[in-house]
Amino acid sequence: MKGNTQLRQDSIRQVLSEIKYNGPISKRELQDKTGFSWGKISFISNLLLNEKYVMTVGKQETIVGRKPEELDININDNYIIGIDFYNDGVLTVVCDLKGRVINKYQANFEKQDYDTALETMFSLVKKAIYDNPQRKIIEISVAMQCDVDTEKGISKQIRAIEGWQNVPVSQLLYEKFNIPTLLLHDPDCLLYAERFYGSLRDDNVQNVAHLRLDHQGIGIAALLDGEMFTGVNSRKCEIGTVAVPDDKGGYELLYNILNKSYVKREYRYITGEDLSCDEIADLARKGDDNAKLIFKRQAMALGFAFNGMISLLNTEKIVLFGEYVKYLDLILPDAQKVARDLLYGYCPEIVISGLQNDAAAVGAALCASDRVIGSLEFSEN
Repeated sequence: MKGNTQLRQDSIRQVLSEIKYNGPISKRELQDKTGFSWGKISFISNLLLNEKYVMTVGKQETIVGRKPEELDININDNYIIGIDFYNDGVLTVVCDLKGRVINKYQANFEKQDYDTALETMFSLVKKAIYDNPQRKIIEISVAMQCDVDTEKGISKQIRAIEGWQNVPVSQLLYEKFNIPTLLLHDPDCLLYAERFYGSLRDDNVQNVAHLRLDHQGIGIAALLDGEMFTGVNSRKCEIGTVAVPDDKGGYELLYNILNKSYVKREYRYITGEDLSCDEIADLARKGDDNAKLIFKRQAMALGFAFNGMISLLNTEKIVLFGEYVKYLDLILPDAQKVARDLLYGYCPEIVISGLQNDAAAVGAALCASDRVIGSLEFSEN
């Protein structure tokens, strides 16, 4: 059985988590959600206010009687730096414990090599700290592409960046800035942000797949029975390397088909014209048969990928995110039909995320926020 001290610490963390997820929230609502006594809620609320983890944000509208104050996460202190590290650049946000963005910075790599990539990340973190001199930065959290070891904080490899192999990202950031650092797989961060702010916020689904579709590649995160899927040695699921039928009667990897380069290359091969993906998509929407054929091939590939994913994970919902979603009006209906035909008429709900391009960095900050809250220790006095 836990001692009184541990129970007290757990109670404070529980109240802070409730404020993070459900604030602004009144003390009475906190009492209802936690089952704690009014005295205990009042004591913990005052402690969190004094420690500057929460703040009052006005009063609720009520029909009669006194309007109770509401509590929310303090937007003015206890910041987390969230980083989205991708093939050709870095996007960095400064967030409060609720994932609200205070500042945002972005830079592309001048060269795609180890030194340039690392220095670019360092420079953005340094700027984030410099721009908030009076604020306490309590954690750095990095959403990293490709294969990562989250327990050891190591990015195993990014092929697009020369020399980027077995990089101890967490250690390097900690040595540079003396701030605890967390390293995560970027699709997991996107799924986390989707659950907190996006299409899964008020959804009770327990089995979800979240796909990132952009020029960086194709990433996937999965929620199984309400828990984030981790896999052996923290190796996450992958879908970009799934083999799908091509138009020549053979098979190709999904990430070689579902991208802008494929559209441009195939259109050039068919017509001899060198157009951008946006231009080819516009032609397809106007009824150009050659352009429509290319997106139809992509639809078949995505449909087969859906089939494998749904069959294995038994997903209730699929969320699609990334820059490539702007072409899904040309792809998704046929992809759903392919999946439905392969699955004997079944296909789960498929939705397009409404999150912005900073979602992975915000998701990384939210994950770190949970870790911070879970490890807080408060004075007994």
